[in-house]
Parts: sequence; structure tokens; C-alpha cells
Amino acid sequence: MKRLTPLLLVLLAACTPATWRNQVPTATAPAQVADGTKVTLTAGAYQTIVGTNGSEASTASTLTLFGQALRVNDRRCAASGKQIVCQFGPLPAAGKRTVYATGVQVARFTVTREDGRTVTVETK
Repeated sequence: MKRLTPLLLVLLAACTPATWRNQVPTATAPAQVADGTKVTLTAGAYQTIVGTNGSEASTASTLTLFGQALRVNDRRCAASGKQIVCQFGPLPAAGKRTVYATGVQVARFTVTREDGRTVTVETK
């Protein structure tokens, strides 16, 4: 029986669903557009999501988080269906907004320029 125990554990581990084994989030490359607006998603005990405004000021900025078992501790964020939406308001040129969360797989950062144009960037 003692010899079978390690073999049994190996077999059980092999049968574990891949989605459970791969729960640890990984860092993604920043998504960026020509004017410098970007969003980054990095891993850690808590994930860090940073939305950076580009070269122009904006009248509104929103960070939308998608994933599994999402959690965020920021009063500017609220659940909206299967996502969390964070409303930040105006941002100066090159201004940043940072949120700490768990369960995020994709982050989308949207800014509205003073002339009404909307710029959106999203991690993949």
C-alpha cells in the first residue's frame, strides 16, 4: 500500500482539470495605441492593473475588468454583469489610474478626449 500511495497521487494530479491547475495569473504585455494610451496587467498576490492616459487630457476614463471570481477593493468600481467597471472621471495627459484586483484575465481601459473621441486599449 505504501508503494501505491505515490502512484495514486500522481494519477490524481494528472486527472485534475487544466483550468484548476492554471489558476495563477500571468503578466501580460501592455496594450498601447499610438498616442500613448495603454493598459497593463501584472500578476502577484494581487494583480496590478494600470491605465495610462496618452498625450491628451480626457474628460472621462473607465477601466473594465473581465475574468473569473473577480475581486477589487476600490469604491470607484462596481460589478456589472460578469465584469467589474471602474469609473475614474477626467485624467490629465499622461495621468494614471491603478487598481489592485484578483481573478482578472482581461483589462480594458477607455478614455474620452475633450473633443469627444474615444480611445480604447485592451490586454489580450
